[in-house]
Amino acid sequence: MHMSYGASAFYLIALLFAMTGIYKIKKSDNILPGGTWLPVSVLIVALYQCFVAALICLIHIPVNIISIGIFDLLLGGGLWFYIIKKSYIQSYKYQKIDIISWIVIFVIVLLFALQRYGLDLHIHYQTIDPAQHLKSAMDIVNGQSVYAMYFAGLHNALLIELLGPFRQLTRYYQIFVLSDILQLYLAGVMFYGIIRK
Repeated sequence: MHMSYGASAFYLIALLFAMTGIYKIKKSDNILPGGTWLPVSVLIVALYQCFVAALICLIHIPVNIISIGIFDLLLGGGLWFYIIKKSYIQSYKYQKIDIISWIVIFVIVLLFALQRYGLDLHIHYQTIDPAQHLKSAMDIVNGQSVYAMYFAGLHNALLIELLGPFRQLTRYYQIFVLSDILQLYLAGVMFYGIIRK
């Protein structure tokens, strides 16, 4: 396990490149609700990363933020090339209710996180299942391969590698807790996007 600020910056740029490509590519001639499609774009990239991890594991390429970042760059590059070349850009509408709802969901998740984990993001779960999820994430970080739990384990591992240079090894559990909080927020805004009509 070798983490660096440069690898973290590379992965973050590649991830944003892929997400914006998914978000901006035309999906319909209609104007779509931007607040709904933003979290969907995040989920699509997350599923794509799981697929990539499965494929590169088969050919024994290490699974880490560099290898996944390269594939994110390829996805983003292909999408943005197509968007620019064909002027194939999706139009979105953004409503005040979407922004207000996202803020309300954020405040609810923040209050829950502060009550449950505190400012130091202490481990405070009701079951022992998160221990297995943290172990799976660290197995991916240390072994550079996905053995099980392609979605949760992989994305927890990628976040640990992304933020690892900013934390001590003994504090990586805080990144795991942060991942849970971020996934809860994503689930909240996706739920809102489903029921908004």
